[in-house]
Amino acid sequence: MSNTTAESAASPKKLGAVDQAGAIDFGRGFKTGKKFVFVVNNDRFFLTHRASWAAALAASGGKVTVIAQDTGYADTILDLGFDYVPLHFGRESISLKEALTTAIKLLLLLLKIRPNVVFLVATAAYALGWPAAMLLPKTKFIRVITGAGRALTADGGTTRASAVVRWGLVLSAKLRNVFSLFQLKSDQANFVAANLAVNG
Repeated sequence: MSNTTAESAASPKKLGAVDQAGAIDFGRGFKTGKKFVFVVNNDRFFLTHRASWAAALAASGGKVTVIAQDTGYADTILDLGFDYVPLHFGRESISLKEALTTAIKLLLLLLKIRPNVVFLVATAAYALGWPAAMLLPKTKFIRVITGAGRALTADGGTTRASAVVRWGLVLSAKLRNVFSLFQLKSDQANFVAANLAVNG
């Protein structure tokens, strides 16, 4: 799958007034009682890039939980009506011990919530969040790929962290309940060519 919709340029504080009304109107055209989780590296990125998605899902009757690092916008997420759980995400350069700790915490959170759909937004989220898909086979995990990420670029491709990310992408691509949503067709082509995602 691919997604070429332009990203919002609005600041986190302005997002509630700029994007929410249209997203809510759109969401009201659908009906769902499902539970959705957005796993994002930080709260600000969620607000500027994915809050409109969450607003539409909530307006359709869904329950939305955001798991992200708190950089000062947690109250804004709560004010929009979403549940929020803070979780520290490092960059691709974090140690393997830190990555494992975060992955375990995320796994336990998802096992507690038991969502129907999980959006793993950007590299840190889908690199650390995919193991939960093995223990939640009825949950759909959607890797939202907005770019290659430092760990997958040419200058970062030889680090231990990048090797772990690639290994995780290859394994998660084989799971039947893991799907990929690409912002750029070029990323989709590169991921498929490297066996990091399946075509179709």
